[in-house]
Amino acid sequence: MSVEKRLLEAHRWLAQAWDDWEAGKALLERGKHAQAAFLAQQAGEKALKALWIALGLDPWGHSLARLLRDLPPEEAPA
Repeated sequence: MSVEKRLLEAHRWLAQAWDDWEAGKALLERGKHAQAAFLAQQAGEKALKALWIALGLDPWGHSLARLLRDLPPEEAPA
């Protein structure tokens, strides 16, 4: 995949993450805690997958911990 296509795909994932985050905030304001928590997890997963894709890596799975742990050391948060 070209760099341009990869970055467009990463942007698409990040936009979906933002939409999930915004929807989760709206649900939280309505007292829908379980649904808000689910969307918060989804937002985190999609944001991490956007990072993986932007780096040219192939994200796999749904575990936030694994998606963070398996980032290349130079890309992992401090």
